[in-house]
Amino acid sequence: MFKIPLISVFAISLSIMTSVAIADDHAQKETSTGTQQPAGVNTLSCNFLPGKDMDDYMKVVNKYNEWADENNPNPQSAWVFIPSFFDTRAHDFYWVGASPSRLEAAQNMDYWMENGASLGKQFQKVTDCDQSQLWAGQTIYASDNFEDLPRGMVGAQSCKIHAGKSWSDVGEATRKIEQIVMDAGVTNRAVYRWQPREGVDRSKTDFLNLFVSETMEQRIRNGNMLSEAKAWPKIREINNSVMSCRSLGMSRFIKVR
Repeated sequence: MFKIPLISVFAISLSIMTSVAIADDHAQKETSTGTQQPAGVNTLSCNFLPGKDMDDYMKVVNKYNEWADENNPNPQSAWVFIPSFFDTRAHDFYWVGASPSRLEAAQNMDYWMENGASLGKQFQKVTDCDQSQLWAGQTIYASDNFEDLPRGMVGAQSCKIHAGKSWSDVGEATRKIEQIVMDAGVTNRAVYRWQPREGVDRSKTDFLNLFVSETMEQRIRNGNMLSEAKAWPKIREINNSVMSCRSLGMSRFIKVR
């Protein structure tokens, strides 16, 4: 789906990830945690100005894409996350931009800050984006058909590692859970992990998990397959032994770059 890591932008206030993580320049069939270079993910939490909507926003995005194609020093993919299932909806949408590495993302951002003022003013006539965050994205698993997925559903979790546990424990738990999911025959999916960097309150989260499906139907079908395989209790036991996670809700996403 996403060639570069996407989640969320889900904040942790919910205010946010990322296949939208999403991790490197090519979505990978399966990746061992900790072995790939993290992607650079920038999220913006946005609200429409009075009288404006997504059609107005996309007109400016199209201009941005033309500008970025000519000027960005490095590759960039981007998605819009539109909240669909939330207890409380803090923003109208989230912009998620990703580059193959944090360094490349930073170089793109620096160039935009130096040269994008005129186009930036056009965005400001449509939206008010009150929060910007940076993440290091990683692909845990992505089906081949997620290589360039144009739209789909993404659910996000905010997780804290238990005291006395380490990233090594998280990696081992992830491998065990992935094996259980694969044994149940669930393959049409993508999983991404984002670690907080600039602009994120790290006292509230150690990382985000993003679970991507093509449609809501596919998400339910995958869940039913895990239920039939009696996999959920095993997954919860492994997960709860290492970390505690809370849902940040579910969004519909559209690939816009």
